[in-house]
Amino acid sequence: MAEENVKLTKIIYSAKSIDGLVDRSFSEFFKSKDPITVDRLFSIYEEIFYEIPKTGEKSHTTLIQQSQDYIDDYIDPRDDQIALQSDRIAELELQVSELLVSGTLDTVTPPEAKSVNIQVKIPQGSAPGNGNQDGSANQRNAKTITFKFTNAEGITTTKKLNFINIRNNNYYFRTESVPGTITYELDGELERPGKDWQFKSGIKSYTIKESDSDPVDLVLDVKPYKD
Repeated sequence: MAEENVKLTKIIYSAKSIDGLVDRSFSEFFKSKDPITVDRLFSIYEEIFYEIPKTGEKSHTTLIQQSQDYIDDYIDPRDDQIALQSDRIAELELQVSELLVSGTLDTVTPPEAKSVNIQVKIPQGSAPGNGNQDGSANQRNAKTITFKFTNAEGITTTKKLNFINIRNNNYYFRTESVPGTITYELDGELERPGKDWQFKSGIKSYTIKESDSDPVDLVLDVKPYKD
């Protein structure tokens, strides 16, 4: 077979001339987004609910306020409750005022608080000595003993003590309480080689009367033992 030459022709266009031949404008290649409907709005709202700030320009608070403003006859159910309670308070205040004026209701004067002194007392001969056999200096200074006092109003005070605080009957707890029943207790230990010294008084109580002298002086006897 005889060889045959094929002639190729290449046409080159300039940038200026190509504008007249090719449409360079952009056209969409996909369908536009779905239109916003009520159902779609609530679907999106549920998806991003926890991403919306609680307060601010674009927040849950703004949505609530705008919705309430749109609903002309909106009434917060709590407003009725608040109004009823306010009316009831005003009514009771009026009744109290009328009773005070007529002398039917006497003003109540709270009882005066009395001073209370409680001495922690360890009987002679039952207390640990001061030698090394009864614990080191660090152990005797360690706050491993607790004194607890509850006044007649149920308010509790707790003090952390060490053996140095209570030895030789030197510790006094001083406070105040209105008349009524008070309770007090010492509980703790002194570490030492062998058996520890235990300080356990158990819970003691006393009823302060309005006729009691002021101050009210009490003694808490504590007999330590080794355990």
